[in-house]
Amino acid sequence: MARRRNRYARLMKELKTTGGSPTAGTELDFFLKFLTGENKLEILNKPDEGDLKRYGLAVHPFAIEAADATADSRYKVEITGYSFAGIDVAGLSNNDLGIFFIEGGEQLNQDFNPALIKPSFVAGGYTGNSDKTSAVTGKKYNYVPTRTFSIPFGRTTAAEDAGDGSATSNISASDELDVVRHLKTKIAASTNADKLKSISYEAEFFNEVSRAKDAAAANDIPNATVTLAS
Repeated sequence: MARRRNRYARLMKELKTTGGSPTAGTELDFFLKFLTGENKLEILNKPDEGDLKRYGLAVHPFAIEAADATADSRYKVEITGYSFAGIDVAGLSNNDLGIFFIEGGEQLNQDFNPALIKPSFVAGGYTGNSDKTSAVTGKKYNYVPTRTFSIPFGRTTAAEDAGDGSATSNISASDELDVVRHLKTKIAASTNADKLKSISYEAEFFNEVSRAKDAAAANDIPNATVTLAS
């Protein structure tokens, strides 16, 4: 269920226009050195390795109307121990997020990517640092140490209707926008709201299904020529 996003799409596109030979000292020159491993990212503020261990939970997906509120209608998702601790930091509950512990009978679908709420808080003891140099672009930037959590969520009756504010009557009536607004409101009103830096959100999606042709019998698959060394 990992997501793959190209953070450097613009730089990649511009680097291609140079034929792989950018002018020395430019942003693209730094980027090429980053790609080839000459420049390396300095990982700051990294959680302990044990906190990054992943655990299984379950949600009712938005793209599939829940038949009922039982485990059989839920899909398995993953969360790190670090982000699970972040639920409390953000002032949320499992019910707010529509996440459940595994009971048995949940669906497992590797193509399912749950919606994610990603609150980011300024770390304790922050004094500011505007003299950091990016290993990717060579540019100076202001480093703000943060604690960012990536938390899956699904349908929940805890979220009010985003349109009229009415209570959600049942699990099937819970929409993604309802829950996003509910979560943002709860986080902004939490005890750590004064340390809140940002809240981002990634929509739920299912990866495109396989385009492989179904084979009902052996003759549905053409013979392939296989030559072995004599």
